[in-house]
Amino acid sequence: MAFIIRKPLPADAEALAKVHVSSWQTSYQGIVPNHFLQSLSVEDRQKRFTEIIANANHFFVLTDNNQIVGFVGGGEQRHPAYANYPGEIYSIYLYQESQGHGGGRLLFEAMQQSLLEAQLNPMTVVVLSKNVSAIAFYEQMGGKPVGKDTINIGGDDFEEIIYGWELH
Repeated sequence: MAFIIRKPLPADAEALAKVHVSSWQTSYQGIVPNHFLQSLSVEDRQKRFTEIIANANHFFVLTDNNQIVGFVGGGEQRHPAYANYPGEIYSIYLYQESQGHGGGRLLFEAMQQSLLEAQLNPMTVVVLSKNVSAIAFYEQMGGKPVGKDTINIGGDDFEEIIYGWELH
């Protein structure tokens, strides 16, 4: 795989929406309710990504052979309880077939550098406690659990683990 990290372009919204929906449907299968996964819409997500691309300072896409296969977004901390971690990775998603080849690490490192340059240090990410592959990835990247929370997805409550990093 020949991964390249770049900033998003307005024309990328549909491709990003496809990555987002597909990665949710594969990564969260058996974790969150199936009816919720099936309700995800590329069209709805495309509208959201159009807004994100227009407004996000900390957002990167991962391409392989000029095709978008992943993305990462982040910025200022959204959770008041973690104000001592001014930066946050909001999302990091890759197509299932692109996982395990170093692309996630490239996205993570690009976001880490972007947040560090913006003085949003240290940073957190929130992950579902049942998403063992994501937990393994964040721990491999040096994250340490710093808290827990709960989120409602599709009518069910799920435990989340908040991982933190000191950026250098």
